[in-house]
Amino acid sequence: MKKCNGYRTFRTYFLVFTLFTGLLLPAAKMDVSAASLRITNKNSVKTLWSGQSKTLKVSKSNVSYQTSNSDVVSVTKSGKITGEHAGTATITVSLKSNKEVKASVKVKVKYGGITSLSYNREEFTWYRCDSDDDYWQIDEETEGGDTPFMVYSDPYLIYADACKWSSSNEDVATIGEDGTVYFEDYGETTLTCKYGGKTATMYLTIEEYDEDEDDDDWDDWY
Repeated sequence: MKKCNGYRTFRTYFLVFTLFTGLLLPAAKMDVSAASLRITNKNSVKTLWSGQSKTLKVSKSNVSYQTSNSDVVSVTKSGKITGEHAGTATITVSLKSNKEVKASVKVKVKYGGITSLSYNREEFTWYRCDSDDDYWQIDEETEGGDTPFMVYSDPYLIYADACKWSSSNEDVATIGEDGTVYFEDYGETTLTCKYGGKTATMYLTIEEYDEDEDDDDWDDWY
């Protein structure tokens, strides 16, 4: 009888142990898997300049990437992140085979970090017809394919709406938040773009187009 009781006791302990370990082992395995998915260059990607790109390095393959705010930080399928506008966004990396296994990094984007800023031209004459639009967009081309109001920066490209624009003579021309120049009257003004501690200027003259003038006066367009 004692042997029987002892057997039942042993069997009870064995069943309890099996049930207990059966519940814990899957969780333990998931914790190990989660710990093995890491962003190995996490510290070096926490800060980006607007326009700057870096590539995330992770400890596992077959992963997917997601951003919490693509207006701040964009991310490609290969893990390349790019600073868009100033702010903070979280990039999450997940195993494709198990979305519950993930790692993340919070990225801060700042304006600045450029070494040079300049207009496409130092000066430009806008020969304007009465039938022309009253504005000139930043990427709009002349007849010769030039974009006089385009602003260039190095080493990162910048967004026009991240710049501070101004016109020294708003009776002649004003300038919008995206760099678009708006005609007000004929005359002269200096356009200014400021970004990241750098300044670009262009001297603008707006003249009324005279069809009887010599074609040499159109040199500014080519």
